[in-house]
Amino acid sequence: MRLLLIEDDAALRLTLARQLEADGYRVDQARDGEEGLFL
Repeated sequence: MRLLLIEDDAALRLTLARQLEADGYRVDQARDGEEGLFL
C-alpha cells in the first residue's frame, strides 16, 4: 500500500516514514499540504 505522509516537523516525518516503511508501506513525504498536492 502507498501512503502520503504530510508533516511539517522534519524529524517526526522521517521517524514516521521509517516506521511505516519497516511495516511494508511505500511512503511519499511532503512538508505541507501544498507540497502534498503536487505529489
